[in-house]
Amino acid sequence: MIFHGEPAVRLQAQTIPRKQKNNIRSALRYCPMLARRTGVNISVTTRQKVKRIRSANRAAEAPVMIDSFSNGLGWPEFGLLLNRIAVGTFFMLSGYHKLFNAQRHRELKAQLESLHIPAVKINEWWVPFVEFSAGTAVVGGLFAPLAAVGLIVVIVIAAATTGRARVDSFKPIDAADRLDDWLYLPESLYMFMLLTVVMAGAGGCRLDSFILDPLAAAQPARY
Repeated sequence: MIFHGEPAVRLQAQTIPRKQKNNIRSALRYCPMLARRTGVNISVTTRQKVKRIRSANRAAEAPVMIDSFSNGLGWPEFGLLLNRIAVGTFFMLSGYHKLFNAQRHRELKAQLESLHIPAVKINEWWVPFVEFSAGTAVVGGLFAPLAAVGLIVVIVIAAATTGRARVDSFKPIDAADRLDDWLYLPESLYMFMLLTVVMAGAGGCRLDSFILDPLAAAQPARY
């Protein structure tokens, strides 16, 4: 690389230290405007090197994009958080309206009586209380896996009492269609979402971290 000017100066090791020469080359390589203003000519060889570097960078980005197609964006904690908030909010609002809205509470009581559920006077309050309290715990991340287990019990009972009748109303044509109808039920979706909370955890932003983390820090280290 040659400086064009009066007089012409060459970047040689004996006149300019190697480190300084590399810094000048790096600056001029990525700042063509600076090279033009200072009257420095970037050789063809240097331009080819820059093109090869940029091509290598683009080639390195391609595997990262392909990996994201198969392994996701790499945000598992955020995904678990969204799953937890979605399923917890549903049960929290459902239980709230069954507890504090007279019309929804009467509908729940009538449904329990039509299904011949025992102890209606207890279950008409107990079931929505579990939905509201456990749903709130799941949303806030307060021992969410344990709260999710309680909601799974409610779902299993609901599916066992009303699920078969609803699947039969879809008139499945074969065993595969019947399985599809079972998966179509909202209870099935909520079941898998809650199982995700139980097996994979609640994700980030959990209230129980303010309780469990200090306790874990207070325990002596084991070797």
